[in-house]
Amino acid sequence: MRLWLRAPLAGTPQDAEGGMRVEGGRIAEPVPRAAAPAAVDAAFDASRQVRSDRVMVAGRWRVLDGTIPGLDLAARTAAHRVAAARLRAQA
Repeated sequence: MRLWLRAPLAGTPQDAEGGMRVEGGRIAEPVPRAAAPAAVDAAFDASRQVRSDRVMVAGRWRVLDGTIPGLDLAARTAAHRVAAARLRAQA
């Protein structure tokens, strides 16, 4: 089953603000804001769901205290801004 978790409130990287397409229990495709994933069998609107403070997937904690362990959000944001500036300069 291909499920689109539409716009979850927490636990998504910035390139998946529109949600994630999940297939076989794994994230198959991040979905950017205002985009739609490839073919799906069902969709779940998670935009009004309560924030998840803890999420375990396949025996590993993926979200702890509302954050993704090991993710340096500030560094990732900075790297994305640099990459975006390069793309704008090439246009």
